[in-house]
Amino acid sequence: MKTFTIVRSCAMVALMAIFTVPSMSQQRPGMGQGQGPGRGQGWQWSEDNVKERVERLSQSLELSEEQHNKVLEFELESYKKNQVNMQKYRDDRVKMREIMTEQRELRDKKYKEILTEEQYNTFKANQQERMRNRPADPQRPAGTERPDRGRGRN
Repeated sequence: MKTFTIVRSCAMVALMAIFTVPSMSQQRPGMGQGQGPGRGQGWQWSEDNVKERVERLSQSLELSEEQHNKVLEFELESYKKNQVNMQKYRDDRVKMREIMTEQRELRDKKYKEILTEEQYNTFKANQQERMRNRPADPQRPAGTERPDRGRGRN
């Protein structure tokens, strides 16, 4: 009788492990293993996402139609360049970081040309606020932040 109870308990533990481990290892949407070894897939942008983002920006900064069209044209152009660069340099993180830094600088320069000073200042303030409020890395448990890494540009 004691042997039967032990065997039954072991079988139950084995069944629980079989059904629990695969569900725990499944990634949340947008957080899967991406293209290439050790790469996070993240969330993929599309032209529609760019248009929606520009629309939200247009509303929050109260852009004129002309400003809206210039920002949209610039952002769609940037999106297409980024897609090419992502494929070209997908295994070179240092190069991608350089390209993204250049893109941010170019965007800031272009926005300064398109937006009024007040709109640009509001844009930068909103950007800094988003950086402060963004959630911690969902892959890293709370309290294990890496002190050697920054949280964006100030």
